[in-house]
Amino acid sequence: MSQKQPKILLITPFVLYARQPPIGTAYLCSYLRSRGYQVRVWDLNTEILIPNDGDDCFWSQKQNCRNFFLKNKALFESLVKKIMDYQPQIVGFTVWSTTEFFSLELAKMIKENDRNILIILGGYWCNINEEELISNPFVDIVVRGEGENALLDIIRQYVAKGKIGFGQGMLIKNNGSIINCGGRQDCHDQRQLCGV
Repeated sequence: MSQKQPKILLITPFVLYARQPPIGTAYLCSYLRSRGYQVRVWDLNTEILIPNDGDDCFWSQKQNCRNFFLKNKALFESLVKKIMDYQPQIVGFTVWSTTEFFSLELAKMIKENDRNILIILGGYWCNINEEELISNPFVDIVVRGEGENALLDIIRQYVAKGKIGFGQGMLIKNNGSIINCGGRQDCHDQRQLCGV
């Protein structure tokens, strides 16, 4: 059992409007910090200016993302180095159609450095494309719906057992099998999510 508090890194990957702060990730961070966890948030969209970052059609095309990735490979390697220097045990990505490719590429690069880091995907696109996302060999958990309580469950299980066995609102990999844990009821009192 792992009683040590894990380092958690929540990432908003490319390409999600640099001019729009990642408020969902900020909510997750606030929620976890109010419960005593060490959390960092990193909006990668502030690392490089992408002139057409608002063009969802362009960034939803994998070939466009692949071209950007290959052209900026050194940047991605430097981002992963910074992630590894932080030494997180848990890394979560906000996934939209425009961030899916980069989330999965970064997850792959992280796992190639340390396969024990828990990779979690959450966000809007996880409600639409969860089966494909959890099938990726570098993804451990996909969270559907509101992420605050699901992420808290993940962290508590990780601290207590060193692994994740089951959690409502998630798809989990467990010993090579994919487990669909079903849905999770939405929180109707938003004050509970803000630590109020």
